[in-house]
Amino acid sequence: MNNQLLASDNFASGSLAAGWSAAFGSGLPQITSPAPFYAEPVTTNVAVDPIWTGLTWPKDQTSEVTIQTLTAVAANNIGLWVRVQSGSLSGYVVNLNWASGTGYGATIFRCDSGTFTQLGTPVTGLTIASGDVWAFQAAGAILSVYQNWKRVAWFFDATYTSGTPGFRQSAATVTNSQVASWRGYNAVQQDGIWQKQGTVIPALVGDLAATGSAGTYQLSNLIFEGNAQILSGTVLKGFFSGGAGVNAGSANIYYAESSDGINWSRLATPVITGFANPFWIKNGSTYYLYVQAGNAQGSGSIALYTATNSAGPWTQQSTTILAPGAAGTWDATNFFDFQPVAIIGGTWHALYTGSPSGANSLSMGHATSLDGLTWVKDAANPVLANVVNCGAIAQVGSSWYLWGGTAQPGQFSGALNGFRPAEVVRYKTADFVHWTNPVKSAHHTQMYEALNFNAAGAGGAFPNSIIDVSGKAYFYIQENQADGTVPDIQQISLAIGPAPIASIITQNEDAMPAVATDGFTGGTGSLGPNWTTPTGWSACSVVAGNLVQPSANSTVCAEIYTGAVFGNDQWSEVTIHTASAAIIDPLVRGQVGSTNCYFLDTGNASITTGTLYLGLQIKKNVGGVATVIGPTVGMTPQVGDKIRLSVVGNVISAYQNGFLLIQVQDYSNAITSGSPGFLMFNGTAANNQISGFTGGNANVIPAYGGSLLLCGVGK
Repeated sequence: MNNQLLASDNFASGSLAAGWSAAFGSGLPQITSPAPFYAEPVTTNVAVDPIWTGLTWPKDQTSEVTIQTLTAVAANNIGLWVRVQSGSLSGYVVNLNWASGTGYGATIFRCDSGTFTQLGTPVTGLTIASGDVWAFQAAGAILSVYQNWKRVAWFFDATYTSGTPGFRQSAATVTNSQVASWRGYNAVQQDGIWQKQGTVIPALVGDLAATGSAGTYQLSNLIFEGNAQILSGTVLKGFFSGGAGVNAGSANIYYAESSDGINWSRLATPVITGFANPFWIKNGSTYYLYVQAGNAQGSGSIALYTATNSAGPWTQQSTTILAPGAAGTWDATNFFDFQPVAIIGGTWHALYTGSPSGANSLSMGHATSLDGLTWVKDAANPVLANVVNCGAIAQVGSSWYLWGGTAQPGQFSGALNGFRPAEVVRYKTADFVHWTNPVKSAHHTQMYEALNFNAAGAGGAFPNSIIDVSGKAYFYIQENQADGTVPDIQQISLAIGPAPIASIITQNEDAMPAVATDGFTGGTGSLGPNWTTPTGWSACSVVAGNLVQPSANSTVCAEIYTGAVFGNDQWSEVTIHTASAAIIDPLVRGQVGSTNCYFLDTGNASITTGTLYLGLQIKKNVGGVATVIGPTVGMTPQVGDKIRLSVVGNVISAYQNGFLLIQVQDYSNAITSGSPGFLMFNGTAANNQISGFTGGNANVIPAYGGSLLLCGVGK
């Protein structure tokens, strides 16, 4: 939710800001007087449609309002516009209103010159209260609706690709539809060291479908060379899968080029039809393209095409260079993403993904060849568990670094659903068999990546390709809202690193260096001089075994680390020793003289078939009153889990073992400074224990030293 804010208006001057214009054929709202100032319709039952024309907006954009009043009458409406066109009332709008018997509802429309066409099924049974934050985002062809940072509705359309955001109001009584403030954002967003840029290869009309999987996905590894086929000069070249209803076999392979890594041009027609999941390698003057039949994605044999020109024509050399394993083997059921990664001393090396029948996770395998046509699976397979090879791999010196797709182990079941919502972990190898040094990388932080939708079948951020462009790492990510549900629309986005790949791999990628660590080895009793108990709460205590627990039952106990100085952007992480229906809450910006802080409430627990399931909420505590910010998301805790809470500006994020669980914003920015720590509460103190604490500063980009550039753009 930390997208860059481009424009906003809280009507504090008593009138609309200078950036507003009325959408074609519409009018502007009036501002109430005296203060506090709210926007409302001018006339009963007549819509006003202010749009922000004070700047030129990027294609990916978000319109957001804080609601002051929306009275439960059917004629009262508040809407959010994105991509409104100049000279006509055209674009996308989500309409919020009341329907007797079903409560408040949210409906997405496409508006074509004043004619509204419903997209998807309306969401009903909602509650809307004063202070609610509603956001509507257009990212490529994906349209997302969030209420208080919880996904409410989404659909797709590729009719309008750019335009202007704004909002809409109408009411039977003008005071029954009031907006307290409005904000407009782009898709640029900081996620650790990565600055996300939004979609760069969006789905077009022909890529979309209301059933099954569709969109643009699986961008191949990229080659930087001359002999451009679409543009001119030396360019980035690659392939991606595209098409509507890909599981029905209509997937195709498209060729694309880019001069800058951001703006991509694709050939209008596919270079190979009926196939998907392309990966390629060049040997001499011949290109080898490995693909999988569109109607057998995830399970079919791998085919090989060759060409002497990057855009083709392509000639099929084999329908089966490698096939799924026999029944009972590790790659018998799922089998996909076969990628040649290197030719070393005449031996070709490839990575691919598979799983056995009934498996709850996917793993990665290794295969070799002497000619690129006949491949042999490695006897050591699988070589890396719980990881999907998605194409992001780079060589630095004698080592190779893979950014693989994965998710928090144990959260959900199912070979594919166990990887939703997907995130990224970086690994290192020298031989493609032994993989070490896992480092957490990009998270599912955008609305179009199913932010705060941690459920089996949710979407996420899958790595696709990585390459240096002008001295920086360009990381392509395949994102989608709801993999496993219908419709499943996927698109390709870009994240840019602050340094070349050879520097990136020398550091962690979360931009959260540690400042203080405590393993509580100083003896039983007090936590020691580095810790202070906030006024208003009780102390925690160290017990035998170097464990920390509440000093009393049924009492809020908390500690703040005061033995070091922290910036206002900071994080706190605790290691769970006892996994029970207990509250173990990392906190940030804790105050010594009060209970003011942001904290992660893990206390909404339930036990299902022997499994502990925690409902997590981010809260702020001001003046002794705790207020929930945003939705509740789930977590299955295990002994040894590291639970982290960070705050950057007014954005608060929670992680389990480095995987993002929930991210919200506190628009009031109620607590601006303090120190990290934790709080604990339980009926039985021994059921609530931690074995370690680490805290540090957040949003700190590493100071990368000199490094070697890889072969690529900007070398």
